[in-house]
Amino acid sequence: MVQALGISGPSVLCETPGFDVTKCLLHDPMHLILEGVAKAELQRMLRGFIFEKKYFTLEYLNTAIHSYTYSYAELKDKPEAIDRKSLEVRAVLPQTAASMKNLVINLPFMIADCIPE
Repeated sequence: MVQALGISGPSVLCETPGFDVTKCLLHDPMHLILEGVAKAELQRMLRGFIFEKKYFTLEYLNTAIHSYTYSYAELKDKPEAIDRKSLEVRAVLPQTAASMKNLVINLPFMIADCIPE
């Protein structure tokens, strides 16, 4: 293993009493949530909102993503437009982890007026 998960040297966690590197692995929110669960769940939600419930169109969503006023810190990681193909069942949303974070945080403000109470 790459220096017991410390990459360039032994992990300081290996010096912690009771820590076993094979049982106490840390979770990686970027990969598990932003590039995994959030992408899958957001894709399912958007598919339901757009194609089943017809709350708004894909064009409306992409206009909202493009024209939303992002904060200064979010500007470099603006979400990408979403095409119809990326909402298919086996497809993946075309977002980086950083743009996915921005989309998950800001999407409620972008589509709130379209969703009935």
